[in-house]
Amino acid sequence: MGGVNMYISSVETYLLGTNITNKELGELINFKPQLIEKLFGNYGRHFSTDILTGKINNNTSDLISIVLRKLIEKNKNSHHDIDFIITSTATPDHLLPTSINEACYKLGIKNIETYQIIGGCSGAVQALNLAKYILKSGLHKKGILVGVECSNKFLNLLDSGNQKTDTREIVNYVLFGDGVGGCILSSEETRNSLTINEVSYKYIGLDEKIGQLANWKGTRENMNHSPMLQEEYKLIEKIVPELTQDSFKSFLSENNLKISDKMWLMPPQLSGKMVDVICKKIEFPETHILSRVADIGNCANAALFFQLKEFFDVANDGEDGIAISIESSRWLTSRVHVKKGGKCAK
Repeated sequence: MGGVNMYISSVETYLLGTNITNKELGELINFKPQLIEKLFGNYGRHFSTDILTGKINNNTSDLISIVLRKLIEKNKNSHHDIDFIITSTATPDHLLPTSINEACYKLGIKNIETYQIIGGCSGAVQALNLAKYILKSGLHKKGILVGVECSNKFLNLLDSGNQKTDTREIVNYVLFGDGVGGCILSSEETRNSLTINEVSYKYIGLDEKIGQLANWKGTRENMNHSPMLQEEYKLIEKIVPELTQDSFKSFLSENNLKISDKMWLMPPQLSGKMVDVICKKIEFPETHILSRVADIGNCANAALFFQLKEFFDVANDGEDGIAISIESSRWLTSRVHVKKGGKCAK
């Protein structure tokens, strides 16, 4: 970590509403539920839009506010010793004001540094990387990271035209889910904290077409707007397991480690089926895989926090957790290595 210690003292997550089954979703988008399970291995997801009425129950800043409140309640000094907040999302409410600043406004949090990263599945690791540099500067000691997704503007669940929609668009309804997660991050160790030993993130420049597109539209009608969401799932299905295997092998080699029963894997959260393919490819034991995507969908920027919360709950002191995320937009790879138990567990 280049001389700076970074610790996670608390992780919180939130899912809104009830879990939406494949049967319920399939009826809306004219997709057989058995096919959803067979092709993608997903069983449920949560949306901020009521699928029966179309009512929007929460937006992105609402979800950020919820997890901020939960984290601040666990921090003994409320928000007064929090120096910065970094949010990552692919689904902001607006370009301006940013969703993180709207959330702070709702909670009455003032005079604090705020940052918002627009990114896909690697966004939470980008936020961790930025936090690393902020803490390394020595100017700040504690911050909050939040990863959030809210699909209101991107998925129209009650659109009767869904039955005629391109498969590259429809697949997003099946794969994704709304959710939010976050953590308190500090340069000072606390009891039962997680030590972050490595954060790596890079654009790898893969010579492939865009795997995931998330668009935004203005008022001009004479522009050629592509769909709001588009997924090249077959391409992703081919490339992501290979990139994950490369990243995992590099991690083992660089740290002189071998797969053991004291290691936990947090694989890319693209689909339940993809997790199975990835873990078989790298021959990682099923009992030590931390994955929520089959149950809650791909929450993109929130996904890492759901996995970290599980690691917090199930890992013993001294055990390693390796999280790998592959973003298919323009092909980015990222990795986080955590150890349970703070410095005493190194």
